[in-house]
Amino acid sequence: RVKSYVGISNIHYVLGDFQEALEFQKKAIQILEKKFGENHQYTGLSYSKMGAIYYSLKDYKQALEFQEKAMEILSVSLKSNHIQKASVFNNFAITQLALGEYGEAMTYQEIAVGIIAKRLGNKHPETLEYKSNLAEIYKTVGRQTLTDSLYQIIIPQTIEHQNSSYLFLPDEQRLEYLNTVKNIYTNFYSFVLEHGNEKTVGLAADLLLNTKSLALDYSIS
Repeated sequence: RVKSYVGISNIHYVLGDFQEALEFQKKAIQILEKKFGENHQYTGLSYSKMGAIYYSLKDYKQALEFQEKAMEILSVSLKSNHIQKASVFNNFAITQLALGEYGEAMTYQEIAVGIIAKRLGNKHPETLEYKSNLAEIYKTVGRQTLTDSLYQIIIPQTIEHQNSSYLFLPDEQRLEYLNTVKNIYTNFYSFVLEHGNEKTVGLAADLLLNTKSLALDYSIS
């Protein structure tokens, strides 16, 4: 039953129905706490997901509370380079960014990128998403040269992955992939409008040519 609740929660989350996602995640946590206790890694991972949902609802203080609980549990139950720690650190970092804790956000996002790139590779969508989040942190703290350099890596790799892998994804994974790519490109265009140099503007123009069919598919989905 836990898997069912988590699965339904994830579907609502991808579709943007965050309140529904929250309700099903709460049901999953109640079962996990009862079965495994509050300090088990399964419970900790569920706390992290709860934090991500609260973040999407813009309740950043509640998000941080669950993410801190998750980190406390998982720092003990998982190895330092465990792939699931990358997700926890990523969620924690973007919440810290929203709360204005830029140093903490940068530190944990850099750790998340290091773990996910080592485990999944530099061109995996999750790695590219985490790198995009890191670029947003760099942009926010005024490190525009670093942001620009990172996007010069992220965007070509995202286009390459999109062209080679997107059409072969199962239908149930396609919308989640589209959401990820949409967020990466949205962050990039925002940066270009505010701080883009000639090279970055050129990259944005190339990107527009590569995303027309993707945008159409997204609108249909």
